[in-house]
Amino acid sequence: MPSSSELPAPPLEHGTDASMARLHRKILSAVCTLVTFARAISRSPGCGKTLPATTKTGGLGSSNNISLTTSNGLTRSYLLHIPTSYSKDVPTGLILSFHGRGQSGAHQEKLSKFSDSSVNPDMLAAYPNGVDKQWQGDPAATTDDVPFTLAMLKHIGDEYCIDLDRIYAAGKSNGGGFALNVLACSPVASTKIAAFAGFAGAYYQEKDVKHCDPESVRITCDPGRRPVPIFG
Repeated sequence: MPSSSELPAPPLEHGTDASMARLHRKILSAVCTLVTFARAISRSPGCGKTLPATTKTGGLGSSNNISLTTSNGLTRSYLLHIPTSYSKDVPTGLILSFHGRGQSGAHQEKLSKFSDSSVNPDMLAAYPNGVDKQWQGDPAATTDDVPFTLAMLKHIGDEYCIDLDRIYAAGKSNGGGFALNVLACSPVASTKIAAFAGFAGAYYQEKDVKHCDPESVRITCDPGRRPVPIFG
């Protein structure tokens, strides 16, 4: 796996499509490499189900807008990219890609390039929408987004053929902080997602810390497994 020092500095959002595609190929490759080993495939309940006639497959602009109700009673939504290579009988990987604060799942789809077959040729990709365009972890956020993430994983696994050992979470800025600081530290979510990556992640800690001293800053993290593969 390439070290963080071998990767280029994260470009601004207005960087060229080519530079963004190269960066996200590196991120995707690095995250997948973290968990590559010989194993049996874990098939989701959705394997064998035929896609509804209204389901779209393809690249950018062909994602499906999906809504669901979470365990805390909120109606949430996300975009789901299904590649043209998808087969109901072949378990495939899944990427969860979380947008930055003030953005949307549609914006994250364009930014991440995970719906571009030259970056991600065969995995499904989900682009969730945060409440008020932000994610848990930001001090201004008041919504618990872990139940939404778990509900989204269950819905996708129940309806599509997913390799349950190849589910990855990535995000930018606030979304990257949510992936690494919240999901990777969740006793439940950390056991359902293989690896986590943050792109220009925003990582918030306790408000009462007076000095940014790495020896004394408390980081609340209680993952359900160890080690937890992260790339950030």
